[in-house]
Amino acid sequence: MSICAAMIMAAIVSCNKDDNGYSLGRVWRSVATVDPLGKGGTYSLTLDDGTRLWPAGSDIPYYQPTARHRALAYYTILSDTFHGYDHAILVRGIRDILTKPFVESDLTGRNKSSDEFGSDPISVIDMWYGDGYINVHFGANHGGTKRHLVNLVQVSQSGQPYVFEFRHNAFGDPGRYGRRSFVAFDMEKLKFAAGSDSTVTVRVKTFEGDKSYKIVCRRSVDKTIPYEEASLAREELIDVE
Repeated sequence: MSICAAMIMAAIVSCNKDDNGYSLGRVWRSVATVDPLGKGGTYSLTLDDGTRLWPAGSDIPYYQPTARHRALAYYTILSDTFHGYDHAILVRGIRDILTKPFVESDLTGRNKSSDEFGSDPISVIDMWYGDGYINVHFGANHGGTKRHLVNLVQVSQSGQPYVFEFRHNAFGDPGRYGRRSFVAFDMEKLKFAAGSDSTVTVRVKTFEGDKSYKIVCRRSVDKTIPYEEASLAREELIDVE
């Protein structure tokens, strides 16, 4: 398998140098959906604008993909239009993002009290809809004693716009330092009107007070960011649940 992968990489890189000018020294970062293929650990990646990426090579060959899961992927583009995919890539790094369903309104009182969801503040760095998920990049204060809990709780049961609350429970963890996290909420169960953009409102308790964010639920432009290779070591994300 390693020999085959090396041969594919060599062929792609050869075409790359001649045709499209992609630099092997450039690394891109994207939030993507992981799409497992079979049982052998093979997978592809789908970006928020529908772009499909085929990992022709990987610096982390033992990564185990999970269906309907989001990940923060670092990759180098090798070529365009590779066997039905938009790009062939070299995976330089991949970090799974907490991916979970939103809490439906009719389950809120039955499963958990409002206090269990928490009301600790956060700082919203970015929030957007992409590939069927509401994605939240946020900051919170941590003390390193407990893992924090986050949820997207539905407030309105039906109709549009849907209203949600982003809830954060630090479980009394002392706020000694700020850390960033990612979470993706699977919105597959929402029923949007056909033929038009739909909007959801997300209420958030921030360090500056209560805020509301209106999120347009349509296929979005991909948030790819060019990175220098050295920056891979500077990602300081903390896990939440």
